[in-house]
Amino acid sequence: MFRFLIVNYLSSMGIVFLILSFVFNFSLSDGIDSFYKKTIEGAFFLDSVIVYILALSFLKLSLINRRLFQKMEFDQAKSSSIETKIISFLSAFSFGLGVSSFLKALSKGPIETKKISRGLTSSMLIYPTTLASGYVFDFYEFDSIFSVFLIGLPLCLFIIFLDNKKTPFSFFNLNILLFSLFLAFLNVFYMYVFSLFLNGSFLLKQSLFFIIFSLFLQWRTIFKVSEAFFSIWRQVLFFIGVGSVSYSISPILKSVNPYEVLSFLGNDFILIFPIFLVPILSVFLIHPLLLFISFSLLFSQPMLDAGFTEEQICIAWLVMIVNAQLLSPVSLTTVMASTNTNNNIFYESFFKHYKFCFVFGGVSFLYLLFLR
Repeated sequence: MFRFLIVNYLSSMGIVFLILSFVFNFSLSDGIDSFYKKTIEGAFFLDSVIVYILALSFLKLSLINRRLFQKMEFDQAKSSSIETKIISFLSAFSFGLGVSSFLKALSKGPIETKKISRGLTSSMLIYPTTLASGYVFDFYEFDSIFSVFLIGLPLCLFIIFLDNKKTPFSFFNLNILLFSLFLAFLNVFYMYVFSLFLNGSFLLKQSLFFIIFSLFLQWRTIFKVSEAFFSIWRQVLFFIGVGSVSYSISPILKSVNPYEVLSFLGNDFILIFPIFLVPILSVFLIHPLLLFISFSLLFSQPMLDAGFTEEQICIAWLVMIVNAQLLSPVSLTTVMASTNTNNNIFYESFFKHYKFCFVFGGVSFLYLLFLR
């Protein structure tokens, strides 16, 4: 049932978004040439996102080969909650949204993704480890992400060490933890070196890392281009649709006066919008990336006027992305978790994480208000 829902949602919504973009482009174009130009530019608006999910598909295929992991086995039943989140956090640097696939490849039994998803999303607050966080970092075009790292680190640690069950902290999977730590340092070093010689998208750099790492794990993956694409063509169609409709409605959104919308909140409570209100929309089958593209155009400037720095605003949107990734039934975090556990996408999203997201949102709101 969950696979049926995922497949039909991604493909059907991709087509719906494309049709909507055609309508907007036609109504806003001066002629047929302008319509064609806007349609083509919209289709490639999220080109780095499409490359990322294709690279992630390559990585997932290469994880089928366990030669590199023969002496490692992930036993989540014996692992403490905090250890699972630390391993997931570190693994996100090298595997991105493929963390649950990586840990499933190391596990002989079923995995429980609640802590894995939270550990994965915690990494997004300090480093562009995932599709959405990479897009946010690319959006702000920081010369250095170190200032964002410093602001996001306390929130990242809060997610990792928040443990309602108070399970004893242990290092049962120490070999996996150390291996993940090594790969995380390798990825950071790779990003640093590439940034010295190659300016451009974090997403494209991370995609190249996924491809190189995939070929290292299993070089025959290079012959599986068609298999990799076929497994994600619905996601590709979906993000072409998301990019097209985002591109086509951007002139409309830029014409909206956000100060009239936010006048009832005031400067002290303006963060309620990205941290609490926007993630709620993700529950209604709206992808987090579409929410960020739409609302960041409207409300980033009012937050600057309210006294927040650009780095603090970036963290506010990353908090939104974290909560939306966990709550949305159609985020890639949820899709990967559902695929690797055979659970319903709604169970893997809202029903698992709504209490945590409320607490995390409240802590993030007070923290950013304190920093202002």
